Amino acid sequence: MDSYATGKIQMKTRLFYTTGNRDIIETTWDKPEPTDDQLEVQAVLTGVCRSDIDMFTGDFPMLPKEIQGHEGLGIVTKAGKNLKNSCGGARVGDYVATRGEPAFADFYNVNKDEFVVVPELEPKYILEPVACGLNLLGQQEEENKNGFFLSFEATKTQQWNQVGKDEQQDVLILGTGFLATTLYTGINNSKALGKSNVTVVGNANKEFWMKQNVDFVQHVDEVVEDMRFETIFDITSKPSNIRFAVERINDAGLIVMASEKKPNPSWPMQELLWKSATVAFPSPRSENFIQAMRKAHDLVCYETLDTSKLWTQGYDRDTELMQAFNDGLHRQEGYSRGYIRW
Repeated sequence: MDSYATGKIQMKTRLFYTTGNRDIIETTWDKPEPTDDQLEVQAVLTGVCRSDIDMFTGDFPMLPKEIQGHEGLGIVTKAGKNLKNSCGGARVGDYVATRGEPAFADFYNVNKDEFVVVPELEPKYILEPVACGLNLLGQQEEENKNGFFLSFEATKTQQWNQVGKDEQQDVLILGTGFLATTLYTGINNSKALGKSNVTVVGNANKEFWMKQNVDFVQHVDEVVEDMRFETIFDITSKPSNIRFAVERINDAGLIVMASEKKPNPSWPMQELLWKSATVAFPSPRSENFIQAMRKAHDLVCYETLDTSKLWTQGYDRDTELMQAFNDGLHRQEGYSRGYIRW
C-alpha cells in the first residue's frame, strides 16, 4: 500500500487510542515512511498527559487516533537524510525525547525541531511536560541578550516574555503544581528574570515552595491587596482566576494562560482593553517549543531540575493500559503522572 503522505511503502505497527468513552482500543496502523526531514522512532516510554486523560473521558476534543500520545521517549530506527548528519539532528540508535504523535504507537515519525537527543531511556527524559513549564516563558518577542535561551543563540525573531526585561518586576504564579515548579526553576535560571519578585498561590508542593525565595500563599485572598504585577502566569483550572488576574495586572502587562478552564469562563474584555493587557496562550505546537525542549534537557541532565516526583508509576504497554488511564483520572494522594512502558 502506498503512503498518502510520501508515496512510499508504509509500515504496519500497533497503535492504541481512545474514543472518549473511557475505552482503550488496539489497532494496526499503516505508518508512513519518514520523509527526509523526519525520524522514525521506536517507542520505549510515553507519558500519559492530563489532556490524554481528558480525551479518555470525553472532556477534551477528540483527536484522530493517528495523533494521540505526545510525550515520547524512544530509539531512532530511521533518520531522514536532512537530519542524520545535521546539527541538532539524530542518527539511528540515538535516544530521543519527542514532542510528536502518535507516541501511543510502537513506531511513529517525528518532524525536525520536535525532538532532542538524550543520554538515557529513563522517565526523567520524557521532556515534553517539562518543556511545557519552560515554554510559559516564551510568549512575547523580545530581543534580550541576557535571555533564557541565550545558549541557543537567541535572535531577533525569538519569542520571549516581557518579564525578560532588565528592570525588577513583580510576577504572580497562580498554581503550585509541577508546571509551576518548572516555571520557577526557569525563572531562577534566567539572568534577566533573577531580579523578579515572585508571588505564588496554591496548595501543592508546599515543601518545595517554602524553601524558595517567594511570597507563598495558599489562596488568592491572601495576596497583598494593593499588589499589582507586570506578568501573571495562570496554571490553574479555576475560571475565577481570570478575573483576579485581570484585576491585578498592570497596564500593558502580560497574562499567560496555561491551563484549560472548566466550565468555560467569560472574559472581562472591557478591563483587558482598558489596561491594554496582553493575554498569551502557550502551546507545545509553537515553532519555538524546541527551545524549551532543549532547555529542559539541560536542566534535567545537569540535575538543576529534579523531576523524580513527576513520574509516579510505569505501566506495561500490553497489560496495564486501562490501569494507567484510570489511575491518572482518579489520582490518589501522592500520585503525579504515569507513563507507558514498552
